[in-house]
Amino acid sequence: MFPHPQYTVATPVALEGVGLHTGRTARVTISPSERGSLTFIRNGHRFPVDVAQVSHTTRCTSIGGGDCGVSTVEHLLASLSALNVTGADLGVDGPEIPILDGSAAGFVRLLRQAGLREIPGNRRCLRITQPVWLEEGACSLLAVPSETFRVTAGVSYRHPLVGVQMSDIVVGPETFEREVAPARTFGFEEELEELARRGLALGGSLENALVFFSDHTSSPLRFPDEPVRHKVLDVIGDLSLIGALPLVHVWAIRPSHKLNVAFARLLLESGEIIS
Repeated sequence: MFPHPQYTVATPVALEGVGLHTGRTARVTISPSERGSLTFIRNGHRFPVDVAQVSHTTRCTSIGGGDCGVSTVEHLLASLSALNVTGADLGVDGPEIPILDGSAAGFVRLLRQAGLREIPGNRRCLRITQPVWLEEGACSLLAVPSETFRVTAGVSYRHPLVGVQMSDIVVGPETFEREVAPARTFGFEEELEELARRGLALGGSLENALVFFSDHTSSPLRFPDEPVRHKVLDVIGDLSLIGALPLVHVWAIRPSHKLNVAFARLLLESGEIIS
């Protein structure tokens, strides 16, 4: 439904924490902006939150490049998008957004702490008129026209504590905060050594990720289907790189950052931006 209001933060807020993949401490400051767009600022360089800025999608989504790039942006961007925050300067001191507890709950709390202030104009929206489909191997994404942003996701893992899971979320501030944001980054015991060998998850711990062992989890589940809810979180964050609210119902089967970002580009090519 139209129009869609847009917001910025009422006051600057900041948080600090370790990056999941680099293991380095970083600080993020979210400051008000009237421009109706999101901008990362690192090492004196400014660049927009835009799918054209994506530099890689290995185990996370990274945008920008070199000493000015920022990694693991998806949880922060999902929180901003779901709360309709379209105007903000995102100052980052470090190479990676802090992982916090592995979820987006900390970013939502930070935005609530800052307070939100409506800014002029309506939020830009992306509309499509026919289905859009993308697949790679066993992974696929389908979007159909919708009056809301809705994500239905499915995963399948050969693990007795996960198996097949489905989640269906109509994305909005309250549903995101309650049903999606608390879902944590997850992995499996057998993956830990491989990630370390590849120089990834250097900041990972049992405090910032949910790990599935053969017969137990590293900490109690927040939802019975927490893994697939986290996949919904990643889809929301990656599709926010469109720079507009996607008025689509997305079906995401075994989604990945790589496929999500490619799908964001495809939606931009296939749809129309309106406000």
